[in-house]
Amino acid sequence: MARKENSSAREIDLSSFEFVQNCGGCHPGGGPAEYDRNGNRYDLFAQDPNNGIVSGGDNNFDGDYFKARWAESGVLEADCLICHLPGYDHKARRKQIQDLNFRWAATAGAGFGVIKGSVAKGEKPEISYQVDAFLPDGKVALPIVREIPVRNCLQCHQEPDWKKKGASYSHRTDVHLRAGLKCVDCHVTGRNAPDSRIHGREMHQIGKGDDPTGLVRNDLDNTMRTCEDCHLKGEFRAKIPAHRGFPPRHLEKIACLTCHVPQRQVKAALLQDSTVFNAAPRIPAAGKRIWTFYGPDMKPWNLYGEADTFTAERQPLFLFEPVRSWYKGKIYPMNRIESIWIAMVDRQGNVTGQPYMKDLAALWNEHRKDPEKNWPALSEIRDDNGDGVPEVNRATEIQALVEAVKAFLAKAGEPLADREVVLVSGPRYTADGITWRDLNVQPEPWQYTPYSSVFKLSHDILPARSALGAGGCTDCHGTDTGFWNNPVMAKAFNGDSAETVWTTNARLLGVSEMGVTMGAVRHELLEPVLFYGMLAAFALLIMVILAKGIELVPGRGTTLAIEPDTRIMLAILGTAAIGPGIILIGGHILSSRAMGMLGLFHQGVAILLVAALLWAWMTGKIPRTFPVILACAGIFFMTVTGGILMFSNSTNLRQIIFTLHDMGAIGLCGLAAVIIAARILRIHKPHKDKENT
Repeated sequence: MARKENSSAREIDLSSFEFVQNCGGCHPGGGPAEYDRNGNRYDLFAQDPNNGIVSGGDNNFDGDYFKARWAESGVLEADCLICHLPGYDHKARRKQIQDLNFRWAATAGAGFGVIKGSVAKGEKPEISYQVDAFLPDGKVALPIVREIPVRNCLQCHQEPDWKKKGASYSHRTDVHLRAGLKCVDCHVTGRNAPDSRIHGREMHQIGKGDDPTGLVRNDLDNTMRTCEDCHLKGEFRAKIPAHRGFPPRHLEKIACLTCHVPQRQVKAALLQDSTVFNAAPRIPAAGKRIWTFYGPDMKPWNLYGEADTFTAERQPLFLFEPVRSWYKGKIYPMNRIESIWIAMVDRQGNVTGQPYMKDLAALWNEHRKDPEKNWPALSEIRDDNGDGVPEVNRATEIQALVEAVKAFLAKAGEPLADREVVLVSGPRYTADGITWRDLNVQPEPWQYTPYSSVFKLSHDILPARSALGAGGCTDCHGTDTGFWNNPVMAKAFNGDSAETVWTTNARLLGVSEMGVTMGAVRHELLEPVLFYGMLAAFALLIMVILAKGIELVPGRGTTLAIEPDTRIMLAILGTAAIGPGIILIGGHILSSRAMGMLGLFHQGVAILLVAALLWAWMTGKIPRTFPVILACAGIFFMTVTGGILMFSNSTNLRQIIFTLHDMGAIGLCGLAAVIIAARILRIHKPHKDKENT
């Protein structure tokens, strides 16, 4: 947006008038679409001869009135019917805005009349009113509704959201839309709002979430209904999930959306490159050809050219997993958009601005008209990775682009004193493609770069049966699961071959490959052994006891009476094989994180006591069983120490600790079972000391 005060026309890229013309289709009017930055209504101020505003003139390079035609076009007043009138004709409204008929746009959208004439063509618009839209007394008859229909919301939000976030907003992809919920059920306003910041009869603030890129009205962040409001507190009589077997820590550190948005089904942008000319077909606006987009697979995507082909109702199908990233203490699913662009930096490395988009477009258009005469160095830029689109990656390409931009700006009269033209890619910048420096403002964990967009994925919620975890812990903690192993772009165009560099989602979350591997081993191998293997061993030993029951008590014939020491063995084995499992499962079910962790700690202690009882029962002299004691001590150290260290907040360390803990538990349970089996089957060698046999 242009500043209010400018010294020349070249300082004005997008004026207030152009903003309304280009972006007013989705803006309901009022505010900057109606008033200038001094609080004057544009059309009234422009019509007053005392103000000296010339229609279409330079008007002292005022960013609000430069080349503007407010006196003829009128303004976009706040149009309540955009939201509150079912069947509002957004297409008709947009048509009037493009024709510069701002004053008449609301009439067309509401269906009050048909507009003839276009300010853009120098005509004065005229209205032919629709008589059937009015009552006999001349008052308009409108089926205004208090709760905004979903269709009215999606008229503006659907198209940009599927391009930026891969959001479909369809009954097929969203369990809430399928259940009949409306947007305003969560994005509440006025008297229905639970948040005091927007609650009130006359308040007209709409409840909003907290999007990393959403910088408008941050004072109203998190004023909408949350997942917990309905699914933990029971609003709307929603089903309250039990999350059985779900570790409490997961609910503390992982957002509901992370599990319930495991996949996107609509293509979204991953990279925006604004350095080269986009020669793709069907791009209507010449200025938009300086942007090249890439999809989630880092293949070129003609986003602007497909805008009309793929409508909001028929979006491009593309399956991909979102990036999972830390944001304000929790892991969220996100779409992080990388950007490659030309910037100006000062001597301290601070970004002070970027070339106007109109300048970059003019630069490339001049070059394409006569490549040998106009900026011939740009011919050096070519497609190095064979994807069909040129990219700026080699040092010679970067130097060619930077020098061409500098020369063009100097020719256009852009002052570059104390400023350097550079290429910015992610968190770094370079002037020559050889020496790279870090930007003074470094990205947050959820960003590729502080100068591009990041979107939390908050819609297209899948039902519980399709969420991560519905198939068990291995949905995330498995060998080939995407939660940790999903590729995340680290660098768009690397080296002379311009190959994409990928990393893993685990690295982005701060978890090492060892931590991921240990977690997979624990959940895929150790836990089945601990829970099912030990129970199977217990059942097998019971069968052995029953099979030998006839011989256990001489003189009892065929009775199944079991002698006292064998009953002790059976009780000890039950504690070793079943007790810890019950404690562990119970700890997972409990809602308290501390109780869940203590359950695991007590498991190690319980197994230690079992081993101690076995030692005391099997022998009276420690030296004879020293190897067994040594082995048990080592396993015990892993188990109990692991139980204590489970309180660590390190995700990386916790995966290793959990795995060592389970290995220790399995070792102790297995050792107890072997000793008891040997006692029952009498396969151990008798000692000379009969008392210890």
